[in-house]
Amino acid sequence: MKASRSLANRFLRGEESAANELYELYRRPVCFHMSSYLPSIEDLKDAYREVFLKLLSNRESILSPDALESYLYRIATSVAIDMAKVKYKDHEDDVEEISDSPKTALDDLLPYDLPETEKKLLAYRLVLEMPWKEICFLMDLPLSTAKLKYRLALDKVKEELSR
Repeated sequence: MKASRSLANRFLRGEESAANELYELYRRPVCFHMSSYLPSIEDLKDAYREVFLKLLSNRESILSPDALESYLYRIATSVAIDMAKVKYKDHEDDVEEISDSPKTALDDLLPYDLPETEKKLLAYRLVLEMPWKEICFLMDLPLSTAKLKYRLALDKVKEELSR
């Protein structure tokens, strides 16, 4: 789900209506992306608000409308990791609470025994229908590695389903 070039341009020019449209357009996919770090719905809502505020305050750093989505996901990853670190630090003495936390949306969607990287590749490509260029940028992987891991993950899921 990618914003149109005209919507991205309007956002980069500072139009408030474009910011509102982008907020709604990316709410679900970005929250899904962050759910592998933050299992709580409330944490996801807070994180998304923070992500969008950072995007708004740094919009002049975005050089082209084509880079908007990548920039948004990079901010989301950073915010989610930072919030997860804070959350973990708050509970590091309470190991039971961490281990009993609910499964993430990614684990619910792909309950197969796959490494986190492979789950993310499947989710980005199949669920969010992201292009390979964006996936590679977000996951900091070369294209050949991403495609290989994706194919291996698909094969594992197919094998699991055929049982």
